[in-house]
Amino acid sequence: MIGVCFMSHTTSAQDSAASRKKPPAKTARPVRSDPANDLVTAQIKLGLDIFREIVDQQPGNNVFISPLSINLALLMAHHGAAGKTKEEIGRTLGIGGQSEQTIRQSLSVFKEFSKNKKTGVDISIANSFWIRKEIPLQQTFIETALGLYNAEVESLRFDDPGAFATINSWVSKKTKQKITQIMGTIDQNAAAFILNAVYFKGQWSAQFDPGATRIKSFMLGNGTKKSHPMMFQSGSYSYYENERMQAALIPYEEGRIGMIIFLPKDNVSLAELYKNLDARHWKEWLSRFNDRNGAIILPRFKMEYAVRLDGILKTRGMNDAFDHDKADFKNMVMPIKQWKFWIQEVKHKTFIKVNEEGTQAAAASYVAASLGESDHPQPFSMIVNRPFFFAIEDNKTGILLFLGSITDPNE
Repeated sequence: MIGVCFMSHTTSAQDSAASRKKPPAKTARPVRSDPANDLVTAQIKLGLDIFREIVDQQPGNNVFISPLSINLALLMAHHGAAGKTKEEIGRTLGIGGQSEQTIRQSLSVFKEFSKNKKTGVDISIANSFWIRKEIPLQQTFIETALGLYNAEVESLRFDDPGAFATINSWVSKKTKQKITQIMGTIDQNAAAFILNAVYFKGQWSAQFDPGATRIKSFMLGNGTKKSHPMMFQSGSYSYYENERMQAALIPYEEGRIGMIIFLPKDNVSLAELYKNLDARHWKEWLSRFNDRNGAIILPRFKMEYAVRLDGILKTRGMNDAFDHDKADFKNMVMPIKQWKFWIQEVKHKTFIKVNEEGTQAAAASYVAASLGESDHPQPFSMIVNRPFFFAIEDNKTGILLFLGSITDPNE
């Protein structure tokens, strides 16, 4: 989940077995051509850039984010901004210079994706906007939130002790209790919260047989070894290999969505691989996947993760939105002299569990405002017994749902 918290300032305030036997869907492969539209292209780039910056700042740590959740929360903030603030948010999102009409048209791919029902896959995307009761919203922003994002728009007494529990309850419900709390208290100057929640549960197209899971060694990021349950599966996969890594796509039911595992070669560190993790290399890597028989050994893992994105967004040029004096959100709230809006924090929380049946993941974000191979290649063997990273991607549009780095596969 991602959330954006705005702060306000008033003139008086202080400044089953059968399914396991099914082969992986042979048609499942990463997007080979350009993504569905410019907004998806921008979402991929921003997601990869944020992910790479986080893993650079937190070397050796497990990391898990949802580029989709982050993107949608910031897009809602963009619709409420004006002037230079809007320009900076647009550039950060990679949509600078695009007209409002183009952005609205591009958003249709996200709406189609969230509405498309898929066998064996449960995915839901929810948005909401919570405003301090005494602050009047711009009608055009309400219409945008409702029409473009299907967002719930609610007025709330932020001085009520139960207000934060109401917002946390929304998050918990939308993530099916995987993320139960996004905030602890509400700042006295809090004016509004933009929230996005993404929930995903997918069964593998061919489930791993629990009887084949064995306790084996996993090399941790610090070089030590730990004993850990390792799952085994063989079949036909979309696969790519170069001198630095192996990569394989494990599809969920119907093959539209899949998890792509990226494993550095023995002589390559995860940090070295991240140096090339950008939009250009991403497109190149995905274009080179081909069907190939092989076997995969993958650890079971489970993690919860939280990160603040304020600093990263500022380094990417989104500065005025966080500045009390410069922030301009007149397209969000009515121009009343005593109220001043700026973004206080952008917070992101995630959850993932991967086992023999499939994957369950959730994300919540809030923006808080204060007042090369032969024709017949040999079968590959991919033993994921050391740090790796992965992506959960929609193979039709290219939308990046989740990105993760695993240095220690906790359960």
